[in-house]
Amino acid sequence: MTQLLFYALIGGGLILILLRPYWGIVLLFVSVALTETLPEFPFIDSIFPIFGLATVLGFLVKSFQSDNNLLIRIEWNYIFALIFVLWILISNPTAAISGGTRNWIFTFIQLFVLALLTGILMNDQKKFNTLMFWFVVALGISAFNGILNSSIAGTRMGSDIEAGLLGGKNTAARYYIVAGLFAFYLQKISKKALKRWFMRFAMAVLIIGVLFTLSRAGLALLVFSIGLVAFLEFRFSWRQFVPVVLMTAIIMFIIPDELFSTYYSVISGGEFETGGRGAVYSSVENNIRYTLWDSAFKMWKSAPVTGLGIGQFSFNVAYYLPFSLAYLNLGAHNMFFQLLAETGTVGVGLFLLTLLATYRNFSGQREGVNNINRIWMIAFVVMVLGGLTKHDHYDKLLWLLVGSSVALKNYWPNIKTQLNGEN
Repeated sequence: MTQLLFYALIGGGLILILLRPYWGIVLLFVSVALTETLPEFPFIDSIFPIFGLATVLGFLVKSFQSDNNLLIRIEWNYIFALIFVLWILISNPTAAISGGTRNWIFTFIQLFVLALLTGILMNDQKKFNTLMFWFVVALGISAFNGILNSSIAGTRMGSDIEAGLLGGKNTAARYYIVAGLFAFYLQKISKKALKRWFMRFAMAVLIIGVLFTLSRAGLALLVFSIGLVAFLEFRFSWRQFVPVVLMTAIIMFIIPDELFSTYYSVISGGEFETGGRGAVYSSVENNIRYTLWDSAFKMWKSAPVTGLGIGQFSFNVAYYLPFSLAYLNLGAHNMFFQLLAETGTVGVGLFLLTLLATYRNFSGQREGVNNINRIWMIAFVVMVLGGLTKHDHYDKLLWLLVGSSVALKNYWPNIKTQLNGEN
């Protein structure tokens, strides 16, 4: 019965996408927040290719029916991203097509098309507001689910952590922060009191959700994002922060004391998780990530220009570790080191240029920079910084942000005249 309901909703979503293609981007955004609840489909890994194909078809139909609003605009981040995808194929065709757990070139083609369509279809304020609203709702549900189902025992080893409806706690922490940024923006522009308080409540739940992931990087990114928002927004009104801070403080009273002692254990490195000879996971000073980064650097030195091939880090890391592990399906826990090992100097250089061009799209509006551009720029920075401790180079949200930067840059006149948005 549950699967039938999912299929009915998906069918309705596909019809909506064909009629209004930008809803394909909205539903893709929402789908990444509900990874663990989506049903499996024959012959494909997930629902994303289905939504993506429907979005492409809807775009093609609309492009023949409309004016030049749906023209593809050439941007530097698109150029660098396309060359990056081509380099993945050229540098090691075997790895790109069949060298691992997935068809990597197909994955990155999908991501590039996703970024391209986001830049084209998200061409006004109402569409952005719709996307942010449903992303907040989906992530809020996920965070609430994670809070209810997590068991905090005073130590990280003894705690049973749930990532809500997402695939992992580090991913969940980053997504909750991005959703919290969107909620902050929506509660700020809304003229409806009920919507403002709903968004403030969602922000509080998302903040608590980050804490319940027990992710050290997530906590650091949360503090960073709150500080950056406060720094950039203080000239407008501190009153926007007060309700959220109060609501978060109230909710904190019902959080078990074990959460705080667990964080002390996590941050201080007071407990270690060992896996093999000398493999230490939890300590800040002695973290296995440092060993993985060193292994990635050694891999790069063996093939500095081309790398070992996309997706090949986990298959080769055993040869570069100073100890043996029972579980060897490990990423580098840093998207830049992983790309350095897998795609070489050229690949990581192209990826960095893509990110730099994307940041310039977000930050390039010097005259009358509005809040929506600023919030999305902070979300992008959070995802890039999050990639320092996680392999996010194929994360759908990151590539959606790449495309969103183009939309916010090219459709700035439209957005500038719609500052009140869809309230």
